[in-house]
Amino acid sequence: MKFVLLLVFACTLTSAASAQCCFGRLYINHTVNGQPFDTNTVYEKDGYSFKITALRYYLSQIELVYKGGHVVKLTDLYLLVNANKTQLQLGNVQTGEIDSIRFHVGVDKEHNHLDPSSYTFNHPLYHQTPSMHWGWEGGYRFIAMDGYAGTTSQTLNVNYQVHALGDTIYTAVSVPVLDVDDGDGDPHLHITADYAHALAGIDLMLGPIEHSSEAEAATLMQNFGSRVFSKGAVTGVDDDDVLRQSTLHAYPNPSSTHVVFNSSFPDNTLLVLTDMLGREVARTTFSDSRAMVSLTDLPHGSYIASATHNNSVQSIRVSVAP
Repeated sequence: MKFVLLLVFACTLTSAASAQCCFGRLYINHTVNGQPFDTNTVYEKDGYSFKITALRYYLSQIELVYKGGHVVKLTDLYLLVNANKTQLQLGNVQTGEIDSIRFHVGVDKEHNHLDPSSYTFNHPLYHQTPSMHWGWEGGYRFIAMDGYAGTTSQTLNVNYQVHALGDTIYTAVSVPVLDVDDGDGDPHLHITADYAHALAGIDLMLGPIEHSSEAEAATLMQNFGSRVFSKGAVTGVDDDDVLRQSTLHAYPNPSSTHVVFNSSFPDNTLLVLTDMLGREVARTTFSDSRAMVSLTDLPHGSYIASATHNNSVQSIRVSVAP
């Protein structure tokens, strides 16, 4: 009887460990009219030109929907999306093929009116620069989009700011994902965001300065809820070629002293090492297809190394040995 109970207990532990074995990443392919998003690029809309100089937004109440309908909620996970950055870390997730991701754009009411100072400095809900917090009553800016518009690409002289905030426009989204197996056992979830669709029904030539839950801000949020997101693909044709040719390798791994990275990414490609909470602990750049990071000052455990070229990201898990 004791043997049976011990066997059941051991199996339970094994099952629990395997259920949370993987480190999930979400990749958002940021685009405008199908083109890669860039703050310096001028786009066309309704006969006029515009550019987006800044775009950030919050995702919360994130859930993963697995094949067969199993749903896993990623508790207390808040993501601050910057349209200049592709990769977001989801933390430890369950194994299995993931069909879609569900989230809300914004911050849930329970946390929307708390003091940002109550969070640690590296938490997405802590004070940001520029600020993503409107004040105790208004809460966080759920979406902050700034830029310029004009009749031609040379005359972008109309400033616009559309910041959506307020509990009443907290918006749910469900998006099918491309679940890519990069050979490391971790889920790499890809979705696409096209911010031209976010501007449907908004005339930027009027120079809207709207920080509220009404007018253009409400329209922006509605578009985020129904138009912006779609199933992803590994970014662009050229970036796909770079990714296929630039698989990231690390050795020695595990290591207690240093790790060398090999890749065919171009010189000066940035490589960032983060801990499992997404905090940056080291960075370097590639030269002659190599990059090196010292590990001597890091606690032992697992880290994620990510090399970014244009909108493409290659990642690999690195283990720091005791």
